[in-house]
Amino acid sequence: MIVEQRLATNGLMSIGVGKPPEEIQTRETAESAPKAETKTQKALEFFGWDLSGTSVDDMKQFEDHSVAVAVEYFGGFGLTGKRAKVIYREDPSMFGRKYIEDIADRYFFELDDKHVEKAVLDVEERLSAQLGEALSSTAGVMGKLNENEIKQFICTNERKADTLRKLEYANLLQFFDLGAVIGSDSGGSGRLSKGEPQLRKVAEHFGEDYDNFRVRAGYIGDTTRDIEVMMPCGLRLLIGVADIATDVARMIRAGSSLPLDRFRVIKVDEYDHIVSYIELINRQEESTLFAAPKPAL
Repeated sequence: MIVEQRLATNGLMSIGVGKPPEEIQTRETAESAPKAETKTQKALEFFGWDLSGTSVDDMKQFEDHSVAVAVEYFGGFGLTGKRAKVIYREDPSMFGRKYIEDIADRYFFELDDKHVEKAVLDVEERLSAQLGEALSSTAGVMGKLNENEIKQFICTNERKADTLRKLEYANLLQFFDLGAVIGSDSGGSGRLSKGEPQLRKVAEHFGEDYDNFRVRAGYIGDTTRDIEVMMPCGLRLLIGVADIATDVARMIRAGSSLPLDRFRVIKVDEYDHIVSYIELINRQEESTLFAAPKPAL
């Protein structure tokens, strides 16, 4: 019942988006003239993006890349492209680990957690080497958010160097401060996990207190894991990208504990809704800063 109710309430009218200025190379070079100071603090001032499957590589591209890497990595154990697609579609967020565990079970391997984690990281590194185009409406939405003075950032489990290379290849690097692109290795020593550790790094870049930052920030990701690690952070807006009906239901269940006004599920061709959600939130009176925005039906 919860799923059906959320499916019925997760829609907003789309709006047109402006195209990004061609002369902008990075976000740091976009402001050639001083802007008037904003007197009222926005209810939502920061918006973050996952990388693969959300900003670059639509679900089909990402699936193709993932399956190709898996067959290359595990093909020697008899993994076929057909079986790889079946495992991937069962749950993309468990992609690397699921392959390893499935193959270990099939061939009676004994793998401890240390070896599983090493193999997962190896698969992730191979995926990071793949380049893909931006999703069809991503650049337009990012451009519109920049026009609306929404500060954007990237949080991803891919390495920062790979992330910057992918953004540049997809012509999306222009929308971000370089310091606002956070990868798994952005913490110096050790792995910096998506969720609060990476969000704290973003807040630090923008010179914001973390608690003040998180309640004025939004994030979009394409796996249930993205939703699960971001939910405890108390973001103002959390958006899940779903590909097919079963993904929509799975994504809604992942965010079922969040208030409806703070959690939305969209499809790739509904990215214009992102601008609608943020504009709606920022039209709220300051006295109702965190009240539930009324959906534009």
